[in-house]
Amino acid sequence: MQYSLPSLPLGMSSFSDIRENHYLYVDKTDLIYNLITRKRFCLLTRPRRFGKSLLLSTIDCLFREGTAQFEGLKIEKLWHEPACRTIYLDLSGFDFQTLDEFRTALVRQIRLSARSNAMPSDVFSSTNPVENLDIFVEQALPSKVVILVDEYDAPVRSIEDEELKRQVTEYLKTFFTAIKRLSRFCRFILLTGITRNILTDEYSCLNFLADISLQAEYGSLLGYTDKDLDDYFTPYIRNIQAMYHLSEPEVRNKIRYYYDGYSFERRGKIKVYNNWSVLGLFDDDVFSFSNYWYESGTVSKELRDFFLQLSLTEDGPVFSKLLATFREGFTVLSGSLNMAPHATASPVALLFFLGYLTIEDAFDFKNPQRINLTLPNYEIESSLARLFYEVVYRTPEETDLRFFDNWNSIIHQYSELGLLASLLESIFNTYSYDSNIYAKEALLRDALFVICKLKMLNVAREAPNAKGRSDLEIETREERLVFEFKVAKTQADTHRLLNKAVTQIANRAYGSNLPPKTVIRYAVVISAVAKKVSAIRVTKSDGTLLGEWSLAL
Repeated sequence: MQYSLPSLPLGMSSFSDIRENHYLYVDKTDLIYNLITRKRFCLLTRPRRFGKSLLLSTIDCLFREGTAQFEGLKIEKLWHEPACRTIYLDLSGFDFQTLDEFRTALVRQIRLSARSNAMPSDVFSSTNPVENLDIFVEQALPSKVVILVDEYDAPVRSIEDEELKRQVTEYLKTFFTAIKRLSRFCRFILLTGITRNILTDEYSCLNFLADISLQAEYGSLLGYTDKDLDDYFTPYIRNIQAMYHLSEPEVRNKIRYYYDGYSFERRGKIKVYNNWSVLGLFDDDVFSFSNYWYESGTVSKELRDFFLQLSLTEDGPVFSKLLATFREGFTVLSGSLNMAPHATASPVALLFFLGYLTIEDAFDFKNPQRINLTLPNYEIESSLARLFYEVVYRTPEETDLRFFDNWNSIIHQYSELGLLASLLESIFNTYSYDSNIYAKEALLRDALFVICKLKMLNVAREAPNAKGRSDLEIETREERLVFEFKVAKTQADTHRLLNKAVTQIANRAYGSNLPPKTVIRYAVVISAVAKKVSAIRVTKSDGTLLGEWSLAL
């Protein structure tokens, strides 16, 4: 049975559009009321895709228009303040190559705010953003002004040219100093962004802001909680149940495993889902548990070097070992995640700002300055695989994983195992030639592990049981696919190693762990000389031969 679903606001950041067009709106206005009545000047940072823009749009609409569009929401009966003028600046989409172009874009944003507040456009003739700020405040008097700046750090984060970055940073110092000067005329100021690490001496002009980013009071202001899923997304959960014949707890646990686990308060107690991922799942007509969050982007040299350093072993760059490091977590001082005027963000802190790491529920009251960071969920493991793939294997422009799209059909074509051999070689060939991957068993199994993670398959490397560790296990709902790789240094070794792999899988009962499933075992031999897959044998757990293939040389 399919339940009728309300329209989802995927990709929408305008509160007015969502309300006017009757899209689903998860009501956080009680938390917004708490924020705007208890704070005046604030900084709030979150990774991308957590609804920062929608938050500012909601606050903008409330201050500028009152509760006209808030009918039925929690704040409707709480809010009684008169309307006031609002400056809403979104710095995320600026397209500029020079400082003058950046200043022009900033002026345009201020003029758009003036127009939305019905101010006369002819008075905003200056080409100086600071002068236009002053004019806006003067036009609003005697009323106070609300200033909202979305993605305040985006202009600096997006610049690669060091001289232009310096110029824009210097100008932002001037601009934010003007906001600080005008704060006595302001009812409320909120800046949102991703990072706090750019708050160096140039940004000491922002020291009048209260950084609420790690405060428990606002831990669920952005992101969806379990209660939000109960209150707003039950029809979607029921549709997933019906489509995949799963129980309600099974669906909830799967959603939690893939998309939950973020925490943005120092104790790590309040957990939230990524908005974008949850909406992406429920907006998908087949409800595929995919990676909705990751987007290719510029990877800084610091982050690139950090990934390479963590992944380098005697076998070369091994993603599974890097992932194990991330699962063990990192411990940082809270100051590295707060507004620290003289601090440069460490790579670990940067990974937290970007959403790859989150605060673990392991707060130690004896050491309150220490914060433990860990991976939030499986979607982020997949995103790390994508980042690793682009840093270690290929550039983002070369990334093309379409060769893996036929995996589900090829893996079960036991009479055509040459197709599986070709697919595995495509995966192995993503490594550089210099890595000598065909001579290193660890790199061979890790290459498949990376792609499986990237494609959101449930995969484990060196999965343990009482008798040993399998090379690789891939879980489906009905089956457990077990892989054992061997590298043959000569062609004569191929048959011996194939039998050895088959015997090893059987004797050590790889894949027999709980819960019990149908186990399909793949023994794969790779020729270090030919640099190809040279033999594959597929059996069931009872020894039944399903298929065999060998390379004709």
